[in-house]
Amino acid sequence: MNFTVFTDFRKRKGDPISSSDLKVLLDRNLTSELREIGFTKYDGEYLWFSDYNEIGVRLVYKYMRLKGDSGVFNWGYCFDFLPTISNTKKFKNHKTENSITLHLWESTDGYKKSFEGGGRPTEIVSHYSGECENDIQAIFKKYKSDIFDWFYSSTSLMKIQDIVTNQINDRTYNMHSPNPKYVLPFILAKTGKKEEGIDLIREYFARYIARDESWKIVLGEIEKRIKSC
Repeated sequence: MNFTVFTDFRKRKGDPISSSDLKVLLDRNLTSELREIGFTKYDGEYLWFSDYNEIGVRLVYKYMRLKGDSGVFNWGYCFDFLPTISNTKKFKNHKTENSITLHLWESTDGYKKSFEGGGRPTEIVSHYSGECENDIQAIFKKYKSDIFDWFYSSTSLMKIQDIVTNQINDRTYNMHSPNPKYVLPFILAKTGKKEEGIDLIREYFARYIARDESWKIVLGEIEKRIKSC
């Protein structure tokens, strides 16, 4: 999902750096730190991740580039049992390293506030030479313990379910794609509550079907996926 945001219009220091220089700075400042909590792999660009564990959960840390020579950190999970759906109603699975996505994630508070009517986002990384590395270091240092705690406190599907439920109850996360309301039925099914998951996914897709009945076909396929979890 692409976000359109107001970037931080502070006075810039230096000149915009190249994509290759940005990747060098990200690698130098993040890779060894993230390896400490299980992000054993780095794609050489903007993605750090683990292998899938025995319950089909992969750790993901992503640097998302924004408009205006800036970017933001996101961290969360990719699930091998949860497909995403395009606007053209095409399914995409996320079982391989080439199809990694964030199904459930967090971001910095300063970035999230822009979706709560809090003005321009803060805690984003500038891509200007006099600011970029300092921003990477300062933001990661501020959130390192929160990031580690977030993962260590959600090592089971039941704990992950708690995170999804909390996000559903916070309208800020309605901006996420996939929506937490789409994610929850799959998590429930994975914990053995398949009927409850199907009830919730039907409720979630009711508004889509009300506008376009062809979504019924999509819903039918999703119900099959949930039953197979």
